[in-house]
Amino acid sequence: MAHAKESAMIFRTMLHRIAGILGCLLLVTGMLLHLTVRDGHKWIATLFYAMPLPLILVGWLIAAAWHFRQRTFLIASLCMAFLTACWWQATSYRKETQVRSASPKPSGLKVLYWNMAHQKLPSTDLEQLIATHQPDIVGLGEVGLRSGDSNPLVRHLPPGYIALKPEHGMGLVVRGNAQVQQITRIKKTRSKFLQMDVTVDAKVWHIILVDGDADPFLRREELLGKVLAKTQASHTLVMGDFNTPLESQWFDPWRTAGLHHATEGARTGFRETWPRHWPVLTIDHLWCTPETQPVLFERVSLPSSDHLAIVASLR
Repeated sequence: MAHAKESAMIFRTMLHRIAGILGCLLLVTGMLLHLTVRDGHKWIATLFYAMPLPLILVGWLIAAAWHFRQRTFLIASLCMAFLTACWWQATSYRKETQVRSASPKPSGLKVLYWNMAHQKLPSTDLEQLIATHQPDIVGLGEVGLRSGDSNPLVRHLPPGYIALKPEHGMGLVVRGNAQVQQITRIKKTRSKFLQMDVTVDAKVWHIILVDGDADPFLRREELLGKVLAKTQASHTLVMGDFNTPLESQWFDPWRTAGLHHATEGARTGFRETWPRHWPVLTIDHLWCTPETQPVLFERVSLPSSDHLAIVASLR
């Protein structure tokens, strides 16, 4: 009997160590993906999307607790956690409350994007958001109930604003006028994007509103490539829930083309937007073509959605 108990104890100890080692190898793999191919290959991409740096940080802390009786593994896991925390902070966090003095005078355009998470319309939170931030252009995703919602976006709009629901699950609020141009759907996916021309203070902006498929096994290359091809005109703004992290390889051509991401503007805090209570992924985006640059960026938390709203001032 004593021998059987001893064997069972040895077996459990072995399993505990093997599980700990495999977990550490998985975390190292996630870090290597961030440094190398990222989501460049279909099956590896799924692992990359599942392992943003904040979750890798949590993983190393769990590994430290798992190995608390093994001093070497404990110290190694804590060191890796510290390294990951520094890496995440260096890439995501910024504390910058003022625009550089050398910057040109801002044009005053304020843009907001928010994934509404299919809350029932009309939305009190959206009405409050518009009243508080007074954006010139508001892009909206997951608008209304999934089954359809014929109600207006909000009960009351400020003077000079119009509200549109040009496509199921998509909405727009503009201080000025808007004209829908085209909607493009990506075959065999739920991804789509809507092109509109918006006039604010007699200036025309080309808006592309994106709704990306959340399937983690789906390649993002086609959607991002087709949207990028539509950004040739100046004063183009691309916004939406891409369900694709900012670190994705498929955003590299966007940067090469000179597009600016809203998080390049002065901001204080991290840039992740989902989930709302503890954001680990930057999947809600606002991009602008080279002649337009972000000046200020902030995230806004609203109780009716699991996404943070993003607000950017552009020049």
